[in-house]
Amino acid sequence: MKNMLTKKLRCLRQNGVGTSFVGADAIPPKGHVCSKSDVALVGLHIVIRTSHRPQGLWATFEHVDNVSPAGAGEPDAKDAGAPYSYFNASKPKLGLWPQFGSPGAFPVSIDQPPKIDPEPNQVVRRHPIHLSTLAMNRYFCALRGIKGTVWEHYMLVAIQWPSHALPIDPHNDGVFFPEARKENLANTTMETYFQDPPSSCMSCHQGFNARGRDFVGILGSFR
Repeated sequence: MKNMLTKKLRCLRQNGVGTSFVGADAIPPKGHVCSKSDVALVGLHIVIRTSHRPQGLWATFEHVDNVSPAGAGEPDAKDAGAPYSYFNASKPKLGLWPQFGSPGAFPVSIDQPPKIDPEPNQVVRRHPIHLSTLAMNRYFCALRGIKGTVWEHYMLVAIQWPSHALPIDPHNDGVFFPEARKENLANTTMETYFQDPPSSCMSCHQGFNARGRDFVGILGSFR
């Protein structure tokens, strides 16, 4: 069995790392210059591969303050008096901005270096988190060892696994549960522009599996 983890960090400009975040020091680039900054964990993927599920079992998590809620029962930073990390509450009708394909949405590259002071994106959750997932979050955050710690400020957003185990082969793409149920299967911090079906954890990352590679990245698609 193999465990894999990918994460998204937010650079904090003021007041250091808040008490509700898992934080660390980092040296992110600003334009062509690097400087030390506090960063906070805002998104997290956990992938477990087993001998019977070579496509992986996927779970994605976010900090509860990332964006405004998209459905009933979702955590809302406003209730705690905290600002959203990626949503400007003064522009509630703006929607996802900049639009996908526009210059402001291009990924960082040699030709598109990080801006020194970029204009913030407006990130929205396009599909509500499933009610059963929210119920699991409430149960988990009430557990001894979690309640009262920084981890109660992180929530499970989506889970996905292959419903067809055979043949046991990396090329088996199975049937990606629960795509058919039209659930949210995206992390707003890492799949900001890929939140609509058929996008999902497995449908995006399956490209490496199809080549027989035991890896979860998709950087080749951005060339």
